[in-house]
Amino acid sequence: MSRRILLTGTGPLATELATGLRAGGHVVEQVSIVDVDKAAVTKVVADAETTLGAIDTIVHVHQSAQTRTTVVETTTDQWVAMCEDSMAAAFHVTQAAHRVLSASEHGRLVYVVPTIGMAGAFGLAASAAAAESLRALTKSVAKQWGKYGITVNTIAVGPQHVIAGDIGREVAEGVSLAVPAMGGPGDAATDRDGDGMSEIEEVLAGTNPMDPNSYLKVQNISENDGVNIEFVAATNRTYMIQFKEDFDDPTWTKLSEVPASPQVQTVVVKDPLGTGTRFYRLATPRSQ
Repeated sequence: MSRRILLTGTGPLATELATGLRAGGHVVEQVSIVDVDKAAVTKVVADAETTLGAIDTIVHVHQSAQTRTTVVETTTDQWVAMCEDSMAAAFHVTQAAHRVLSASEHGRLVYVVPTIGMAGAFGLAASAAAAESLRALTKSVAKQWGKYGITVNTIAVGPQHVIAGDIGREVAEGVSLAVPAMGGPGDAATDRDGDGMSEIEEVLAGTNPMDPNSYLKVQNISENDGVNIEFVAATNRTYMIQFKEDFDDPTWTKLSEVPASPQVQTVVVKDPLGTGTRFYRLATPRSQ
């Protein structure tokens, strides 16, 4: 199912994510946060909502410092610019996200941060502090917004993807994690488990990006008084089965909707008229 995605952030990683998501059939509006004031950020989100018609997912790419400064040499103004302004941008995006994502069938908020927040990095203390604060924010917001059907996640990527040049590569060599960042080297647009779905697509679908057997798929199709479409539904996810009779027809028709369940369950959807040639697809969340 195509999602309407607001991607906030600039730089090669943000652009690559936007390109990958568009290639996956999603509609993406990429914007930069220049003014971190709450009113300015709220307007950015509202303008994107007008452009997209509605927003199902917001992906916020953390902006890191591109130069090193030791803790002792860091001025207050530098700390504010590299840490507090970055945190304010993410915080105000989060505040603005609640209204638009609550209106979605199953909203997603995803923060993309460098792994320096977990491991630390010489000369990048302010950016590391900001990145780690977003991981803490994720946990708190997720606990508050689950009741609204909003999923909140953080994707940690290798610092070379957000810090340019030699500094990014040097910092990446010094990062040591017990569990590597998603995508191996940290690229959220890659598919490390080799199941055909990128890490960020799996986060959006509610599947496990580290398990090659966990991805959004139809498990089985059988014929018995029509066609039976079987799949495994994750917890708290809505689904939709759609069909079309001409493979080249760009329009899909809704067959059935599946409501969210508090438990993982195997679902069988019957198409009593599926006796001829029909093509089916499974999507999450179900459309409005």
